[in-house]
Amino acid sequence: MRYDVPMIMRFLQNMSIRARVGAALVIVMAGYTVIHQVVDRVTISRAMLHYEKEQARRDLLRCQRALEREIRHILVVTADWAAWDDTYAFIETHDPRYIASNLVVETFYDSGINLICFFDRDGGLVWGEAHDLEQEQQLDLAPFMVFPRTLEVDDDSPPGSLAGIMLVGEVAMLVACHPILTSENTGPSRGTVVMGRLLTPAVLTALQHQTQVEFCLRPIRNDDKRDAQLLAEIQAGGGTALDSSDTDTLHVSGRLTDFFGVPALLLEAHIPRAASLEGRRIIQFGMLSTIVSSLLFLLALMIALRYTVLAPMSRLTRAVVRISETGDVSERLACNRGDEVGQLAREFNSLLDTIESNVRQQAEAAEVLRENAAHLRAIMQAARDAVFTVTPSSTIESANPAAQAIFGWPVEQLINRPADALLNTTGTVRGGMAAILEKASELPEGFRNEVIGIRRDGTTFPAYLMVKDYAVESGTMYVLFVADLTEIKNMHERLLRDRHLASIGEMGASIAHEIRNPLTGISSALQVLRKNTNYDEDERTIFEDILVQIKRVDRTVSNLLTFAKSWRLDCQWCNVKRMLTRAWEEVECQNAPSNVVFALEIDDHVEAIADPGLCHQVFCNVLQNATQSMPGGGQIRVSASSDTRHVRVTVADDGIGMEPEVLKKATSPFFTTRVKGTGLGLAICQRIVEAHGGSICIDSVPKTGTEVVITLPVEDTHAEAHPGG
Repeated sequence: MRYDVPMIMRFLQNMSIRARVGAALVIVMAGYTVIHQVVDRVTISRAMLHYEKEQARRDLLRCQRALEREIRHILVVTADWAAWDDTYAFIETHDPRYIASNLVVETFYDSGINLICFFDRDGGLVWGEAHDLEQEQQLDLAPFMVFPRTLEVDDDSPPGSLAGIMLVGEVAMLVACHPILTSENTGPSRGTVVMGRLLTPAVLTALQHQTQVEFCLRPIRNDDKRDAQLLAEIQAGGGTALDSSDTDTLHVSGRLTDFFGVPALLLEAHIPRAASLEGRRIIQFGMLSTIVSSLLFLLALMIALRYTVLAPMSRLTRAVVRISETGDVSERLACNRGDEVGQLAREFNSLLDTIESNVRQQAEAAEVLRENAAHLRAIMQAARDAVFTVTPSSTIESANPAAQAIFGWPVEQLINRPADALLNTTGTVRGGMAAILEKASELPEGFRNEVIGIRRDGTTFPAYLMVKDYAVESGTMYVLFVADLTEIKNMHERLLRDRHLASIGEMGASIAHEIRNPLTGISSALQVLRKNTNYDEDERTIFEDILVQIKRVDRTVSNLLTFAKSWRLDCQWCNVKRMLTRAWEEVECQNAPSNVVFALEIDDHVEAIADPGLCHQVFCNVLQNATQSMPGGGQIRVSASSDTRHVRVTVADDGIGMEPEVLKKATSPFFTTRVKGTGLGLAICQRIVEAHGGSICIDSVPKTGTEVVITLPVEDTHAEAHPGG
């Protein structure tokens, strides 16, 4: 969204004091409310989140300890069976009565054990069974045979025992191993007793009820990127990883290792975020209470300001506006208050007294000045010539709109500028403008002569200067009248040129009559003679050369007639890029060198008002000259720029360029540097472009290249035109 800053500033400036004060108070109270809520939200939310995270870690630790208690319980049961004289004897004797008396199905159900195995000292299985207590069926023992069958390690458990978690496929089982000893817990050991409990959903549910925490166990998948990332977070978090992205539940994860010390299970607990919910309720209540209290405070403050400041200021403002609207400076403001408002009213009444006195004194003088100013302004505005008033030191004091149009400077920038910066009078009077002002004071009719005007862009023009002095109250005032003679002189030059071209036209018509007819006869006779087959090769070559020279003379006569004739312009909207493309295609077909590269860099939408046929002739001639100036090859670069009035086409080449004395005569008729040239190509191009109301400018650097700038109009001001006007 874009904002108009000046418009907003104008809106704020046009607001009343009451609206500004109200807006300021609203902004302050709104800012206070927002800051208060942000602080509450940050502090309370962070505190609640910290509390929830600590509580989640404690809950996860409680779940881990519940699993450890179950493991210790299984280890105690395993130790009771392993440290028993009957078991000690059974490993040696394999007495079936021991099995019948102790190793029955009821033993599994009574102790909540899913697996019981007896191994001898060499790790051989003496007896073992596994039961699914929930489905009441015996399980295959093979998947469970992944634990150590002999014990040679010591840890924090009783001597010679081993307990922990073991993965059986996708199911976790709590396993305890104990060496078989005598009832006095002495050896040597005759083997190992292994007991295990599957962590079935029923067992996990019981543990959840025991810990009052909803958790689950799942195997660690080594090929899962998510598990790898979670293990890294647990490692970095000191044994736990927290996920607080869910607004209702906090997810905490921990890692469990099996009794081999290898990470095997992920313990994931899901803790309801009751503290955050309560914190959000507190924040919402705080926000509501802050908004209500802020509104009440704002209302009370606005009422107090209204009766103490705003209402008196409003009455004072209405009185001042009424005086401004009616113009009655005799009205006075009520000032029966002792505060700042009353002092302001008294000072304003004193100012009205002064104004009323001055108004009466200035009324008559203002009327006279108004009439004089109106007369002078009308004269200055209506004058077509530039009119300046200058001081005796030739500094400009005022200028009319015509001065801006003639010299190109805005009127306000002409003020305080020396007149010598606009008019070159050195060829007329020595001493510059100061001498002219002195001379104008001496002559009754003032000073009148032709000078040189200087425009803002540095260009000069012929001007007629008339200076007259006038006596005023402050001294002497000089008035300068400057007329631009450019158009008059151009008209004179065009008149002379048209007379000259008319003479050339008459001569060209006579030449066409006196030369073309004989040339046609000679050409026809030569073509008839050339058909004779008795001529040798050299004689035929002579015939061909004569015919080429006849065509050259005919082309010279045609160019002369084209240069001198008048024509009607068929102006229309023309696409500049399309015209240049067609012109290059024609030049290229006329045996343009293959090592010349044509680079056209003009937008498709550039258009001008022009005669397409005549402009085609101009572009062809300029491009042909560019190719002929690069005998060793190069690049022709064509570009264009435009404004609201003109399109400027620039044709630049890498050719041999022109010397300064050649460049001055480039567009002169019958001037050429080529052996076979007529010297009319660029002259015809210049007349065609000028007939359109445009111009052609040539800039060249020897051995570097030439640049031709052709200016065409984008306004239809030449529906019917002739060369030279």
